Amino acid sequence: MHQSITRLEALDFANLVSGLSHRPGVVGIFDKTDETAKRQAAFEQCEGLNAYLGSGAGSRKPISLRIIDSVGKVVARDLNVNVMYGEDLRAKFPAVPRRQGTGDPRISGLSRTG
Repeated sequence: MHQSITRLEALDFANLVSGLSHRPGVVGIFDKTDETAKRQAAFEQCEGLNAYLGSGAGSRKPISLRIIDSVGKVVARDLNVNVMYGEDLRAKFPAVPRRQGTGDPRISGLSRTG
């Protein structure tokens, strides 16, 4: 029973993240041509999404929230815009490549990891 509840919670969170990744502010990150502006916009979105998720309005605050590009590299993460920048999460997390091609191809996801 506990495993089923945990799976449902994970599915709920994945669905929430999928919806959040299509918000205009998140999608707009990838319209920026200047890399510094793109990274700053991604960081600001991470911080805003963390506030939303931590407020109880969305779900629960993630341990770590990152915005990654369509090839699985970190554009920005919460707390520090420079931490993890450019890190290839496809190599670390098998689920990242499976998310490619779902929804807007410019958004690979916002992740919650422990």
